[in-house]
Amino acid sequence: MSDALQEKLAAAFGLRAPDLERQVRKVGRLLPRRQRRNAARIIEAEKLTAHPKLFRQVDQAGIEGAYRDLAGWLDGVNASEARVTRLLNWLAGMVLSLIVIGVLVGLVIAWRDLV
Repeated sequence: MSDALQEKLAAAFGLRAPDLERQVRKVGRLLPRRQRRNAARIIEAEKLTAHPKLFRQVDQAGIEGAYRDLAGWLDGVNASEARVTRLLNWLAGMVLSLIVIGVLVGLVIAWRDLV
């Protein structure tokens, strides 16, 4: 289950890591909160399944639902579109910063009567 999720995360975001926990940590806030919660449930279940007595505490139906939800969301992610969106958001932030700096410089020049 986690191997399939690791492959889907690598395909969607281009991030590779030795285990699912590190990969989800690297992806960070690129995953919506609900999907991060689903991933955390799956990671916790993996830890519990390593111990025979704790394995009984795992909610199999809940884990399957979390897996289906996360895998379905990852199938809908377009990697190239996500990269372009991040680049455009970064550029928009830079343009906005430059506009604000330009307005402030113009106000200082006008305030000091340098025009």
